[in-house]
Amino acid sequence: MTAGELAIAARALMRGGAPQRPGARAAGARTPRPDGRKTTAPAPDPGARTTTAPVPDPGARAAGTSTPGSGARELAGVWPRAVALLGRQALEQGLDDLWGAVAPRVREASRHAQLLCLGAFVRDEELVSGVRHAWHGLSQACHHQVYELAPTAAELDRWLDAVERLLAHDPIAR
Repeated sequence: MTAGELAIAARALMRGGAPQRPGARAAGARTPRPDGRKTTAPAPDPGARTTTAPVPDPGARAAGTSTPGSGARELAGVWPRAVALLGRQALEQGLDDLWGAVAPRVREASRHAQLLCLGAFVRDEELVSGVRHAWHGLSQACHHQVYELAPTAAELDRWLDAVERLLAHDPIAR
């Protein structure tokens, strides 16, 4: 995939989750028992705390306004890290494309060194700062630690904005 396609995939995952597999059951649908008897769910405990996942609205999904991760139950807790991974891959491919156009030897350096050199080749300081911040945040999100929270939708949105600005930047027009 190209860097632009990765960025588009990351945004799509944020908007509505992954597409459903063909033949997948709807959330809460039960598989019939082989003997034909009906299954019954246990009665809920009236004193227990309950949380409910947002119910996806097919119309909102088509419009791109459904809640993040609501499209696929299996991605409920994973989608922020999946978006971060796609975003980081898009950013790294964008940096490779930039260095290929303006300074091919810089591609051989580490990402940290490339980000330090970025200010010498890109005159937009806000873009440089945003790309550095995005790379750091996306990298942290990709290296999952059990004691860390996943990034929020607002953080991911801000990082993906920086990635998209880098991809739209014309390296020749200094």
